[in-house]
Amino acid sequence: MYGGDEEKKAATKFTIFSAWKDVVGEKEIWKLGVVYFMYGFSYIIYLTFIIAFLTKEAGLAPKSAGEIFAVLGFFAIFCGVIWGGVSDIIGRRFGTMFAYIVLALSNVILLFWLNTVGFYASAILFGLTAFSVPVIMAAAAGDAVGGRLAPAALGFITLFFGIGQALGPAVAGWLKDTTGTFSYAFALSGLVAVIGAAMSLVLK
Repeated sequence: MYGGDEEKKAATKFTIFSAWKDVVGEKEIWKLGVVYFMYGFSYIIYLTFIIAFLTKEAGLAPKSAGEIFAVLGFFAIFCGVIWGGVSDIIGRRFGTMFAYIVLALSNVILLFWLNTVGFYASAILFGLTAFSVPVIMAAAAGDAVGGRLAPAALGFITLFFGIGQALGPAVAGWLKDTTGTFSYAFALSGLVAVIGAAMSLVLK
């Protein structure tokens, strides 16, 4: 970034330690990290178990399940542009909130709309928002600490995302093994997405 404070800061030498101190000392970065944790925990449950759910519990043939997943992948191509634009217009806070709401809805559909149309609807909604939150988090990290420290800030909050992504399938898998159904796993994914939507409201 050129002009104003960014240009002045760029002329100042900094090390990995000073960058770390600046990033960790920013409260907004910690809030972003917690919100990003919710995304990591929630989205991976859907991606991990959707094919197994469609084939083993919903009774679809592997070919049909693969076609649904392909539709999800096709719509995921556009989610970065869509949600990046949304967050630029309405702000990071509300952009993240609405993205989480759509992700939650894609999970809830799997609990109540158990037919092919419902599965496609869920896949399309999930695809359109699958990678929305990382796009917004990258922009929000830059907003919080400026362009110079944006990479360090994004790296820091990605630690939260990684922890969530590791825990999500483990907890959801345990729920499936305990209850014998994927419904509770998707319910958990939806619930965490709703919590993420609520926590998004604390962002700038």
